[in-house]
Amino acid sequence: MVRRRAGWTVKLAGQTADNPAGSPTPSIVSSPTHPVTPHRKPSRWARFKAWLAPRQRPSDERRRARDLIAAIDAGGLPLNPARVNQIARDLGLEVSRKAPVEHTVARIRAALGRGGR
Repeated sequence: MVRRRAGWTVKLAGQTADNPAGSPTPSIVSSPTHPVTPHRKPSRWARFKAWLAPRQRPSDERRRARDLIAAIDAGGLPLNPARVNQIARDLGLEVSRKAPVEHTVARIRAALGRGGR
């Protein structure tokens, strides 16, 4: 028995030694454009496209802090104090969980202003 669903072909196995009742169990799943092959190596074209794709640099803590301050200056309000505290800790500041967000933001501004860690 073969079922087609959104371009995929699912072949259902019938009665076998493992499945004496003959209930439909999917045995092979394939697509007309992407046949199923185990451990398929990416094509040269796919590797070339991946090589040409722009790579995103990992966000560093100073950029995250600058983005936070820019968002606050633009009128935003930090909704998650834990995230603000984590940014401050990444800058090397010691922050209490109970510290007010405004105090933490002021300390982040000071750390960015002096340019050091």
